[in-house]
Amino acid sequence: MGIPDAIVKKPDRLTAEEQATMQLYPQIGFNILERLRQDIDIHDTLVFEMAKNLALSHHENWDGSGYTQGLSGESIPLVARIMAILDVYDGLASRRCHMEALPHAQVVDTVVTLTGTKFAASRMEGCLQVSEPFRQIFEATPDSERSRPQGQRELVASIPEGPLA
Repeated sequence: MGIPDAIVKKPDRLTAEEQATMQLYPQIGFNILERLRQDIDIHDTLVFEMAKNLALSHHENWDGSGYTQGLSGESIPLVARIMAILDVYDGLASRRCHMEALPHAQVVDTVVTLTGTKFAASRMEGCLQVSEPFRQIFEATPDSERSRPQGQRELVASIPEGPLA
């Protein structure tokens, strides 16, 4: 949201300037949510604060190399640390304009190799516990249908209970 399609859908590597523009979207999402908070009566402030943290911080990296705030380690909100893993999984397992989807095993291997830099090691056990339901959903649901609410309900229902946090 707020990023030109020419950048979002570019099939080639982004230039440094395009990458800087692309990195604005977490702040844009946060700003939209903050404006909503000011304009409407929000009854569940905890959930709303989680949504704002998620929007702003899901590209922060465990080692501090991410964006938008340069957070690291435990200073990254928990909801954003979890979403970062899901975001990378989705990005690698889904066909994009600039790359084909990777097979599940390769996606999981990639996520595991990012442990300690992009992700907290303490999140990997939970991530690996839910990797099989993710594989099943990604194989059963075409990319064009994955964002539909029904697919999300199926995802949540198929994930075994256990510590992801």
